[in-house]
Amino acid sequence: GGDAAEAEAAADGGRVLGGSRGADGDVDFLMGRGLPSPQDVDMSDPTAMLRCRQCAEYQKLCQELRLRENTAVLGKLAPPSAKDDDGQCSKASNTSRRSSIAEVMSMCPNDRPHDYDFTSLYLGDKQLRPLAAALAVDRQLVCLRLPGVGMFDNGMVAVCTILKRSPQMEVLDVSGNRFSTLGARACVGLAEASLKLREVVAKDTALDADFAFKRGLPTTVTAARLALEAILAPRKAAAAAAGVAEDDRGAGAGTTAKAA
Repeated sequence: GGDAAEAEAAADGGRVLGGSRGADGDVDFLMGRGLPSPQDVDMSDPTAMLRCRQCAEYQKLCQELRLRENTAVLGKLAPPSAKDDDGQCSKASNTSRRSSIAEVMSMCPNDRPHDYDFTSLYLGDKQLRPLAAALAVDRQLVCLRLPGVGMFDNGMVAVCTILKRSPQMEVLDVSGNRFSTLGARACVGLAEASLKLREVVAKDTALDADFAFKRGLPTTVTAARLALEAILAPRKAAAAAAGVAEDDRGAGAGTTAKAA
């Protein structure tokens, strides 16, 4: 049931924030698992430290849940490799697993370390629990994109419940997934708990009015969509107004500079 899934997800989220493994333990946990070796990771880099913790959390929960680790997920979460004196990344061992992870890493620029994009990676509900727990390690998470990842009610409940602990989250994209009433209600709960969340992209889902109408979804789904819209609309308007005010201040500063 939805309550059981939410309780289980909340327990996972509690382990994320209450875990005792330190930075050195995180690096040790990653050794031999197809990720950059400890000597390849710049532990003075906050992003590298964060990625080590996230990978360790993801792998730990996969072990606990008896799930096979997803190479694409590891590639997205892998810590950036340190560079040698010539500015080149240290060479990794030549294994097929390490190569496939490195290939995914090369497609994931690290210029926005708190934005996560898993577009069209088929994960399924089971993978979403350890992934959400790993993402929740990042208390500065701003944007999460999960369109077309094979997410149903249990996965949506897990993601929304665990990410209630992400106070900086602003954007969530769940387009193209097939959750229903439980998942929609979980999204409302996330919006209520995450006060900075201002946009939920939900095209071609139960939270899309046209989709719900064409599929003849129950009124409980409509009620969840309307509740979500009521929460997010004022935040989106406030963000837009703040953006306009910022633009006006910038334009005013430019005019003042020209006058000077």
